Order: sequence, then structure tokens, then C-alpha cells
Amino acid sequence: MLTQHYDSRRTGANLAETKLSPATVGPGKFGKLFELGVEGHVYAQPLYVEDVDVPGVGKRNLLYVATMHNRFYAFDADSGAVIWSRSLGPWFPPAFLAAHAVITVFPFPRTAFTLAAGLLFGTGYGVLIAVTASTASAVIALLLVRAGGWQLSSLVSHPAIESVDARLRQRGWLAVLSLRLIPAVPFAVINYAAGASAVRLLPYALATLVGVLPGTAAVVILGDAFTGNVSPMLALVSVATASLGVAGLVYEIRKHRRESDPGEADED
Repeated sequence: MLTQHYDSRRTGANLAETKLSPATVGPGKFGKLFELGVEGHVYAQPLYVEDVDVPGVGKRNLLYVATMHNRFYAFDADSGAVIWSRSLGPWFPPAFLAAHAVITVFPFPRTAFTLAAGLLFGTGYGVLIAVTASTASAVIALLLVRAGGWQLSSLVSHPAIESVDARLRQRGWLAVLSLRLIPAVPFAVINYAAGASAVRLLPYALATLVGVLPGTAAVVILGDAFTGNVSPMLALVSVATASLGVAGLVYEIRKHRRESDPGEADED
């Protein structure tokens, strides 16, 4: 079973069990087989895979373990023998963060990096690295758009666009935060659109950090990298954050219209 706790809902229930039964589980037949020593704490879920063809050894049932010291192990799940051990060194987390930040400047699925961060670094560090990299990526994309001279204010001259741009300069953080909370809105599209607008850099970065945090944490904790199944809890979190995002957008649009048209505000 290539996922944590047997299924994407993390119930811990393996309803297709064939080998463990009241007849086979007992003090004389079932229990701890051995202990395995590793370098560093283990927060990520160990991975058990049957019948792996190991070069020079043959087929083995393997247990893969990743530690917080950036070391990976493959153990023989039946004997506990170390098949191989690899150290990625202290550079791996910052290298992963940098790759995440640079690659997702382009329209590359951010979820792939988020899932990988959770699997490689565990929940706490995985969320921290994924959120930091996403925020850095968003800032880089905004700066690149502006460095290229692709801001609307310099490309188009129209009173309506100037009014919206002025609004985004003042309160663009709320629009950015709301859009970040809506999973269906592509990450890169928001970055490019914000770069073309007059939204200020610091509020934009903070709104991005807060906006991506709930969805990123949900994917790291509830996401299933191997089967692609969607946890009902993950879907619930997505609906909840999307509802908040839509509500924020509706509020900001209505507020902008009222301030732009005092007569409409008087009628309300």
C-alpha cells in the first residue's frame, strides 16, 4: 500500500488484509521483529514496497526510510539488513526550496512540489519549505513582469483601468489574498496579473504567504502522492478556503463600486 495509513483518508484501516487474522496473530507468532538504527529523526512515513528487484541481490521486500538529516535508507523488510544508504547532505533542503521557487515562476504545477516536500521533510518542515518557496516564487514572478515593462499603466491608458490600478495600489492585498484562497485559480496567473498591476510588493508578499498557507498545509497533510485519490477532508478544506476567497472578492468589488459611485452608495 503506497500511501500513509493505508488509504487517502488516513484511517489506518486495511480492509483488504489477507495475512493477518485472529488465527495468525498471537503472542507466539506476531510482534516486533527487530529495531532499525538510522541517523536523525524520522517524521516522514516509511514506505514498504514488495518484490523490488535489487541489482546484484535479487528481489526483496524493501522498507524505505527518510530522516531529518537528509539521509535515505533502503532496508530489507524481512531481515532488517541495510540494502543501501544515501546522504543528500545539508544542501538538499535549500536546494529543493530554490528549485521549487524558480520552477514555479513558470506555469508548472505547484502541487507536485508541495507533495514532494511533505514526503521528503515531514509535515512541519514540508509546509515551511513549500510556503516559503511559493512566496519567493510569487515575488520573483512579479518582479520579472515589472522588469519587463509589462505593467498595465505603461501599456494602456484608460480611466477605468487607471481607477482599478489605483485601487489595487491601495488595497490590492485583499484581492491577492482572496485569489490565493481559491484553489481553482492558477498560481502563476495570479503572479503575472499582480505584476502587471500596481499592487505594492510587501502587502502582495504577505497576502501570498497567508493565502497559500491553508491549501499548502492541507495538501502536505492530506494529499496522496501515489494513488492520486482526493481525501474528502482535503476537498472540504478546498471548498472552505474557496468560499472565503470568493467572499473576499465580492466584498472588495462591491466596496470599490460604492466608492466609485457615491450615488449607488446613497441608494443602498
